[in-house]
Amino acid sequence: MPIIGMMFHPMYQLINVAYVGSMNDATILAGLGLGSLTTGIMLLATGVGFMLVMRTLIAQAHGAGEYRFCRVLINRQYFLGSLVYLVLLIPIFFLKDIYKAIG
Repeated sequence: MPIIGMMFHPMYQLINVAYVGSMNDATILAGLGLGSLTTGIMLLATGVGFMLVMRTLIAQAHGAGEYRFCRVLINRQYFLGSLVYLVLLIPIFFLKDIYKAIG
């Protein structure tokens, strides 16, 4: 399922940009660009990168026939992924102030 989401993410991003671009308002289009960039860097790249590391360990455990350990690793992945997401979500709440400070 994540693979399907990763395949369609650029398409829905393109549709968002096309729709906002048709509004003829540069401020809204700039806001979409900054929001997409920030969300992409903070949440998607870091969070997905962290989660994809675990798949190597799960594949090795599955290949060794240790199915219980696979479940343990998946549960750890869910737990640690949620913690990482929550930590990465904190700066999102302060983006307006961060962008004001940058200029």
